[in-house]
Amino acid sequence: MKKKWVMANWKMNGSKEMVDGYISELQQHSWDNQLELVIFPPMIYLQQFMGKNLHVGAQNVSSESSGAFTGEVSARMLKELDCDYVLVGHSERRQNFKEDNAIIAKKFHIVKEHGMIPVICIGETLKEYQLGKTRDVLKLQLECLNKDADFSFKECIIAYEPAWAIGSGLTPTRHEIAQVFEDIQNILYELKSAFLDVPMLYGGSVNEINIQMIDSIENCSGVLIGGASLKVKQLLEILKCITCC
Repeated sequence: MKKKWVMANWKMNGSKEMVDGYISELQQHSWDNQLELVIFPPMIYLQQFMGKNLHVGAQNVSSESSGAFTGEVSARMLKELDCDYVLVGHSERRQNFKEDNAIIAKKFHIVKEHGMIPVICIGETLKEYQLGKTRDVLKLQLECLNKDADFSFKECIIAYEPAWAIGSGLTPTRHEIAQVFEDIQNILYELKSAFLDVPMLYGGSVNEINIQMIDSIENCSGVLIGGASLKVKQLLEILKCITCC
């Protein structure tokens, strides 16, 4: 089995009690060592995962290293909390917090500079999808990261998450997702990236019902799960489907 990732983005959900129960349940199960589970809890709960032998990531990071940025959390701080991954450019950050490509690029590179793996989220809005602009949007979102063609896409993961599919219950067809993955590879080639074999995940209303379809797509290296990851038993069903179905 080629290495795959299941990433659980809790968003702004959870409690100390929920985290304790979640960790306890996960520690009673095992899965293929080629399948890496990564939990993205709210930052306030990251410390509860320390020493639990589970991979964790942060949902966000400051674009600055330090200074007078009240309420922000730096990449160095996340590294001290044993974060392995950081979400960058999630559609909710782009839309709700007006993060543009320049800010996202700064975050992407600062994460890498601190030895963590950025999970760069790219995707189109419903209007862009309906107008057939998906590829154009993805190219712009990837171009801004291309600081150094020989380095930019090394040690990163790309998560395709169409904004119109997040939390809506809607999912692109198998053919549409496969086409986007092919487009991403071609875009990296056009950008003269030395790293064309970048892991690609799908995110957007992933659940135990559609996981087999998504997992069967060529070049799909896993999934970024939102709401379905809040219930540990539902998450375990998704893991089971990837390893056994």
